[in-house]
Amino acid sequence: MEADDHVTEWRDKTPFERLEAAWYLINQTYGTTSKTQLDRTVFSRRKR
Repeated sequence: MEADDHVTEWRDKTPFERLEAAWYLINQTYGTTSKTQLDRTVFSRRKR
C-alpha cells in the first residue's frame, strides 16, 4: 500500500529532519518564511 510506504519513509528520518519538514509545511500553509515578523497585535503576553 502506498500509505505504508509513507510511514516507512518518515520512520527512516531523524527527528530533526521531521521537524524541518513540519516547519516547511507550516510555512507553506500560512505563507510565511523564517524572516516573517510576528504580528504583535494578534499575539500578546499576559502576566500570571
